[in-house]
Amino acid sequence: MKELHGDNRLLEGLEIVELGEGLISSLCGSMLAELGAAVVKIEPPQGDWLRRFEPRVGDQSLAYRQCSAGKTVVVPSTDAEYRTAVRTAVERADAVIDHPDSHRDRAELEWLHNLDDIVRCDIHDNVPGNDTRLGETGIQATTGLCGYLGSLHESPRTVRADVATVAAATFTAQAVLAALFARERTGVSSHIDVSAARSVAAIKSLTWAAQHDPDAWVGFHCNAETGPVQEPYQAADGPISFDLGAVTMADYKRLAADLALDIDMSGLTPSDIAGFGDDAIRFRSAINRAIENRSAHDVGVAVQRARGISVPYTQLGRVPDDPQVQCLQPFRTPLGSVAPLVRLPLRSDTATPLPLGNPGHPREADTPASTPINHDRAAGPLAGVKVLDLGIAGVGPWGATLLAYLGADVVKVESPAGDMIQQVEPDQNGRRTTYTALNLGKRVQVLDLKTEDGIEALKRAISESDVITENFRPGVMQRLGLDPDEILQLNPRIVTFSSTGYGVEGPLAGRRATDGHIQALSGFAAANGRDGTPEVLRYNGFLDLLTSTMNTLGMLAGLLHTQRTGQGSRITNTMLGTAIFAEQVVLVSAHLGVDEPDDLSERAEYAPAGAFRTKDGWVAVEARNDHEWQAFESVVARYQTAPLTVDVGTNAARCSNRGVLRQWIEASTCQLPTRAWVLAFHKAGVPAAQFTRDAENLGRAQVGDTSLITSTGDAEHGYLFVGVPPWEFSNYTCSVPPPPVSIADGDVRTVPTGVVR
Repeated sequence: MKELHGDNRLLEGLEIVELGEGLISSLCGSMLAELGAAVVKIEPPQGDWLRRFEPRVGDQSLAYRQCSAGKTVVVPSTDAEYRTAVRTAVERADAVIDHPDSHRDRAELEWLHNLDDIVRCDIHDNVPGNDTRLGETGIQATTGLCGYLGSLHESPRTVRADVATVAAATFTAQAVLAALFARERTGVSSHIDVSAARSVAAIKSLTWAAQHDPDAWVGFHCNAETGPVQEPYQAADGPISFDLGAVTMADYKRLAADLALDIDMSGLTPSDIAGFGDDAIRFRSAINRAIENRSAHDVGVAVQRARGISVPYTQLGRVPDDPQVQCLQPFRTPLGSVAPLVRLPLRSDTATPLPLGNPGHPREADTPASTPINHDRAAGPLAGVKVLDLGIAGVGPWGATLLAYLGADVVKVESPAGDMIQQVEPDQNGRRTTYTALNLGKRVQVLDLKTEDGIEALKRAISESDVITENFRPGVMQRLGLDPDEILQLNPRIVTFSSTGYGVEGPLAGRRATDGHIQALSGFAAANGRDGTPEVLRYNGFLDLLTSTMNTLGMLAGLLHTQRTGQGSRITNTMLGTAIFAEQVVLVSAHLGVDEPDDLSERAEYAPAGAFRTKDGWVAVEARNDHEWQAFESVVARYQTAPLTVDVGTNAARCSNRGVLRQWIEASTCQLPTRAWVLAFHKAGVPAAQFTRDAENLGRAQVGDTSLITSTGDAEHGYLFVGVPPWEFSNYTCSVPPPPVSIADGDVRTVPTGVVR
């Protein structure tokens, strides 16, 4: 099987209007454009402030260039021209994306709220109804994501990639496509609100589930904030990852002989020695001694032969040169250009593209893709859609779970041995929290795909489904006699979705992939390291779920394409491609040799941005443009005795003088407590937030605050805490579904333990 590299055409014929400023709306519009939609970006007369982001070549921001490729960009010269341009574009559009929090005058486009014949999606930094601005730094702080970097006693750090932005943009694009899909079936348009903070909280569902009332405080999802940092092991020619989590004792003995590992295995399993267990740190010195004179390649081959995982750690600047990365062709422009543009990692192969041109109204398909819906406040925009989920571990199941959140009927197919993620602790009332959180709203069917009866049962299910999704390693589906072409023969309308770690070609294609190893290979770990030492983000599972969230976007695009054409499609994604997409801005900086800020909470693209010391802690605050800087300066200057002695008139100047700027800011912020600064900045319209740890967010949820975290389950088996769904639809209910149930001999029964055998 070959990688898919052609242009996506799933959304051809759709027109999207993109409003707002900054990264979230721009990135969302870019995603939809790459999926084939015609996107018109209308900037305010002063131009999108994303244009002033660093790094720049000449007068061009490369972040702006990245997010504007493939769009029609309109920049009116006056406010009147702006209003006219918006009204003209909206008249023929299928959907409008807006980020009201980014507008200087939020009331300017209030008239959009009165439109009932168009899908309209508003993005909010905070939860709907709370119009305070947070920004990337504030969203990470509010959701506790920063708590995973640094220690409890260090200053907060932020993830050195726009992960909140990517999450919010992806969930926004999902909402738009789900609403357009429902409109095609019912003729009714939706108004949608998407929360960026809830987008990150949803992806952190594994953590909320693990940390709320576990039977024992164990497992890396449970102690993500306080567990050991996953630093690299050291081969002769560079740092590598080294994981024996799935290795048997026989495999380990072979590996120990190959590498001359001198570790007493009495009372241990291979996963105790190297992986994500708390005990692994005890054996780091022994492993490093064994591999210090061996190349990373030789160690990787030996570990792979033993069914473990080992990949090299890659610096951001070297990512485009990696052979496995090159197989994915993740860049839209040549690497020799000023800076490479990163492609959306989703790839599709469609049988029948739509003709260009917007019909201006919902188009009725010849036959329905699934059971139609015609009633108000339906269970979700995907009610009646049938999804067949063959996913395992984290990346596969979560994407289908989000479809269940949106109302789809999801059947998860498992082997008699069960999903491997059922082995991951902790438990809650005897139920594995990670497995349960990943599979909410599903019915679980046990099929033995090593038997003819199992394959025949699966084929029958395929013929009756709208989507089939899997994340097996390359070649598994083919060995089952179910490659994409054969699946389309069984059901010409089905969306076939496949997600892999590294892709289906290249030197690492056949290797197992988990979150931490993708972070190592993609440069994500290097970006989050300090003093030249890369580390893996403590929250193991974030890239898993970010990839799976991207998978959901691909499946929704496929469903909409089928509804409009009657034709199925094959769509793929990779964890490696998703990680590169998430770090696209920092990749550009690394490509140009831009120096990173010394403070690991700060950003290179704009200043000030980061964690600033207060009287009783830290405040997360950022000024992304000149307008926000002026408001920021007016607040901070009230407590200043000395003027700034450096140029701060532009974003470029503030970035160049960030060290002096930090000293000047903290001379003020240290005088008042964090809460006072958050209130003052919010009143002035400056993005700001208090750094919040998981325990605080969970404590708020336990006393009834469901702004970020909610619960599912029942009193008998216990309530599981997970992130609140990030979307709110005007005419559909999207609530967190209940824990999975199993299908046994045609009967549905609850599985309190969440473990199916």
